Amino acid sequence: MEGIDLSHPAWFTTFPCLIAPHPEEAFVSLLLRCDEANGWASGTTYTHVRGESSRHAYRLPDLVVPSKLSVDTLAGRLCLPSSTIAATTYLSGLQRLFETATPSPGDLCSSFQFRLCPLCMNERHILRYHFLLGITTCLQHRLFLLSLCTCGATLRPFASRTSPFTCSVCTQDWRELPHVPAPPEVRLREQQILASYEWWLKYGDRASFLMNLVLQW
Repeated sequence: MEGIDLSHPAWFTTFPCLIAPHPEEAFVSLLLRCDEANGWASGTTYTHVRGESSRHAYRLPDLVVPSKLSVDTLAGRLCLPSSTIAATTYLSGLQRLFETATPSPGDLCSSFQFRLCPLCMNERHILRYHFLLGITTCLQHRLFLLSLCTCGATLRPFASRTSPFTCSVCTQDWRELPHVPAPPEVRLREQQILASYEWWLKYGDRASFLMNLVLQW
């Protein structure tokens, strides 16, 4: 984490505390870590990134596959190259597959669910593949991903006046959520699913990618 000297002109265009993405970290995770690093309520960074559209509620698909404008804005606020922020998304692979500069969330998945691994919360990050259709486990920690708090509330990435990485209802820290081991056969299947995604996003074409999704799920 790096601070900005008060005399530096970047003070007026960047955040007070600067952070950089972890390997394979998701865009939404970076937003939450920026909130935490700066002592802000959950969702404050995203409000800065969205600007005039901040009055609208967040949409999870727009966090998984954000617009180029959101990526560029966050990059500017963190003094990082746009490519570094884009690496927290699947934008580059989708741009190649669909031959467009503005891929939509539907190009990647038909539906999204916010979920997380409680052990990943020790490092305060959510991995980008955790949102992919067909993935229900954290392959690094061999745990099922969670979408509900122990209080029964649905986990939400942002909630006004709530600290980052906590339940919006009971305020429990996400790293205190239970660890539910995933069976080996489930992990093996999902390793194959993830490898399939990675191959198609890097080497495949649009028609075969869509057919692959239909065949697998």
